[in-house]
Order: sequence, then structure tokens, then C-alpha cells
Amino acid sequence: MSVAFKRQQILSRGDLDIFLTNSSGNIANAADISYALYYVDAGPPETDVLIGPAQRIPENPAIGEYYASVQIPSSATYGKYRIRWTLRELVNSPQQTVVQEFQVIPENASTGFTLTNAEKSMVDKLRLLLRDQNPDRYYHFRPPEHEANIGGYNRVFGQVWEDEEYLEYLERA
Repeated sequence: MSVAFKRQQILSRGDLDIFLTNSSGNIANAADISYALYYVDAGPPETDVLIGPAQRIPENPAIGEYYASVQIPSSATYGKYRIRWTLRELVNSPQQTVVQEFQVIPENASTGFTLTNAEKSMVDKLRLLLRDQNPDRYYHFRPPEHEANIGGYNRVFGQVWEDEEYLEYLERA
């Protein structure tokens, strides 16, 4: 999981955001949009625990761009979290749900993983070949063609594999 925040960090534009386009591929605002934050209790079974209101209103700094403007509480439990966006393209459109994952980490923890230029190049090339290059944040108001009749399922944003995992595969190869 590559998105990590620390306690008392104020989230703003560029942190937990979503960009929307309409069925023509043009940027567009939603007719209705809200979000909710959840702590992921590892369980078993894994369950989402709602934190605060179930319908928070995001900031909308530009057409088609929304972000969650919140502060991570000083009492936040370290671990995995989810933000669940609920949106409608048009007033009479069906409600759609999109999920992004993030973590809250200790203040002294590193938020990043450092690769050398050569390692970064290899990981980027592998990610490109496996079609895992930056699917984050972009949501279109249309499901993939083969899923057109399936409704009510979540789409989780994020790359499938972390850079560390790709580097491990490359080193073993």
C-alpha cells in the first residue's frame, strides 16, 4: 500500500482525491458525491468500521476533481483504512461506489521506499509490461464493457503490486 499518512496530518488536495470523467471521456462533476472513512479491522473476518459521518462532502477545487479534506486524529489507530466514495453521474443515475485504500503509520516510520535509478527503471518497465501503471484516482462513469450488466460492486483504486514486490521478483529473476 503506497498511500500513507501520519497522525495529526491534514489531508488536502493531492492526498485522497478522485478525478471524474463522463462517458465521452470529458472531465465532469458528479450530480451527487460523498465519502465515508473506514478503519479496516483485520479480524478474522476482515471488516470495515465506519469512522465519523457516513456522508461527508468532499472539496471540489476544479471540474471533475474532488478530495477529502480531513485531519488524521492524534488518536487514530495505526493500520489500514479505506475511503469509500459514493457518487452519481446524473441525478437519476444509479449510485456507484469506489474505494481507495491508505494507511496510518507511526510518526517515526518512513513513508517511502527508495529505489536506485536502475531499480526504478526496471520496476517501471515491468509495471508497463504488466499493465499496472498508475490506475489510481481516475474513475469513469462507465463500467468496463464486459461488466456493463453488473452493478453494485466496488472498484478499488491502486496499483496491483507494490514497487518492493516487483523489485523482489526482478532480483529473483
